Amino acid sequence: MEINTHLFYTFSINSPCEVNYCLGKESRFLANVNNISFLNPSIDILQAYYCCIQGVYGTNFPDFPQLFFDFTVDYLPTDWEIPQQGTKVRVLDYNSTVELAFQGTNLRHGSDHPMHLHGYCFYVVGLGLGNFNKDKDPSRYNLVDPPLQNTFHVPKNGWMAIRFKANNLGVWYIHCHIDRHLVWGMGTVFIVKDGESPGPKMSPPPPDMPPC
Repeated sequence: MEINTHLFYTFSINSPCEVNYCLGKESRFLANVNNISFLNPSIDILQAYYCCIQGVYGTNFPDFPQLFFDFTVDYLPTDWEIPQQGTKVRVLDYNSTVELAFQGTNLRHGSDHPMHLHGYCFYVVGLGLGNFNKDKDPSRYNLVDPPLQNTFHVPKNGWMAIRFKANNLGVWYIHCHIDRHLVWGMGTVFIVKDGESPGPKMSPPPPDMPPC
């Protein structure tokens, strides 16, 4: 598989957010992917994408973290524990070939993260402890018989690399399968665009689809 889309996503647990900012009576922790803590929009992203509703999400989710450092050390600056919050997605071209390296960090509280991608199974081509090295670690990938999964653990203070072909049109959530990490914001969305005409197009919603 020749890769044409390279992504690198870090996962972190963050300091409790302020009461007013979280719109709750008590503070709670946040979590993020590439320093973006995901906010669920009031309108479903799939509906907004299909109906071309503006202002629901942004398409500027970063391909790489904004800051590179030793993600696995025991003590990290506390001002790095404050993420941005937003509803940002990554748009993928139909049939693009994607390599995504996940990196666990030790910010606030290091943990394993079982990452799940809706709409796809992916090949787990690499796994290791420490910081992912884009120049050295790919030489150790298993490209002969990698396991095909839809959920796999990113180890604490470690990394995992996956590959998949973006051939399933639509809007697909990728997130940590630990419930509290999910609600704290550890997730993002892939939008896989329609193929070039006369290629495949996303089907419209069925006429009897119940409203949310």
